[in-house]
Amino acid sequence: MAEQKRIITIVGERQARPKFAFLYNGPSRACKDCNYFKVCQEKLDQGSVYEIVKVRDKEIPCNIHDDKARVVEVVEADLSVAVNRRETFEGATVTIKSSDCDNKSCPSFGICMPLGLQKKGKYRIVGVLGPISCPLRRPLVEVRARRVPKPSS
Repeated sequence: MAEQKRIITIVGERQARPKFAFLYNGPSRACKDCNYFKVCQEKLDQGSVYEIVKVRDKEIPCNIHDDKARVVEVVEADLSVAVNRRETFEGATVTIKSSDCDNKSCPSFGICMPLGLQKKGKYRIVGVLGPISCPLRRPLVEVRARRVPKPSS
């Protein structure tokens, strides 16, 4: 499996630690006029989850993060997600859609409706974790999935 592309960005001092994951919701209004806006925000996709893989020594002043932030390297995080059992094998590339289930009390709800799942994205299954007991009797399996990057133009 190919190494994931690392992205340079900036996070708050308290979040700047390896393995810390965050959901990128887009830039804050206070970020628009910042000198570091391009490096901090430009390469991140709104709605995606990122995981910090390296913290660099560089400190940056920041109006959002208690006046102190750090430069970090991140990768888009793999997601734990439910897929149909018939589509499931390691290495498969699939389009994963959010479930139409609204049973928020189900123990698997977070896997069927994971944060960071992109609506129009293709994913490669990087690990099969096992069957899910679904109250609606759907044939589901939990997998670890990695978004397939869009081809560069």
